[in-house]
Parts: sequence; structure tokens; C-alpha cells
Amino acid sequence: NERPEDYEAIEEFADIVNDLKEEDEYNYRSLINGDEDANQREKEREKREQEKKVRKQKEEEKKQALNAFQSALALEILGDLPSVDIKPPDNVLFVRGLNRLTEDKGLQKVFETIGKVVSCNIIKNKISNRSKCYGFVEYDTKEEV
Repeated sequence: NERPEDYEAIEEFADIVNDLKEEDEYNYRSLINGDEDANQREKEREKREQEKKVRKQKEEEKKQALNAFQSALALEILGDLPSVDIKPPDNVLFVRGLNRLTEDKGLQKVFETIGKVVSCNIIKNKISNRSKCYGFVEYDTKEEV
């Protein structure tokens, strides 16, 4: 059973192999052409490095989007979110990692140091009424978030 980490390792290995192939091609052209097109090769190398950074950034964005979707799906399954596709307004901040003893008023006091808080809601278990350690803070404007 393959895990996502295995795929990441395979992709990383493939990147290394591709880099080595490009470096070999670079060295071969250097032997044939001499140093007359060294600037061109350096530009090509820099371009490859930039493309590699962009690829890694896109991969990271995909991972973050997948993590966000998985978290939303878990919240939907637990009944805390009506739909995976629902998005909060721009002036609402999601807060996680709260202490179980944190209450709405305490959370509001902390976040009022940033801007005008309209409301604070810590999500609680419907049966036990215990905090699920996350909540939402609604600000007056999007800019305050």
C-alpha cells in the first residue's frame, strides 16, 4: 500500500535525475562549444532553477489546498460544517489550537487588540458541550483580519 510520502520521495528523486541529465547536457555542450556560450548556459541554468522553484511552489500550494479540503471534509463529516464547499466571509478568521478551557469572551479579548471584533464563536461538542479547540472570530471589516 503506497503512501503519499512514497510519491513525494519518487517525485523528488525524479527531479534529481532530471537535474543530473540537464547538468550532463550542459557539460557535454561545454566540451563541444568551449566557453564561447558560457553566458547562454548560465542563463539556461538560472531559468531551470527558477522553473524548479515555481514547480515546488505550485506543489506546495496543491498540498495546502488538499490539506484544507481534507480538514473541511472532516468538519463536514463531524457535522460542524454544512458543506465542504462553503467559505466564510472575508472578515471571518478561523482559529485553531485553542485550549479546551478558552471561552468566547476570552478569545474576543485577545483578538480585540487587533481590531473591532463583531463576534467570537468557539465550536463545542453538541453532546458534551466541551470545546473542540477551534473557533471563528468575526471582525468589523476585511482589512482588520
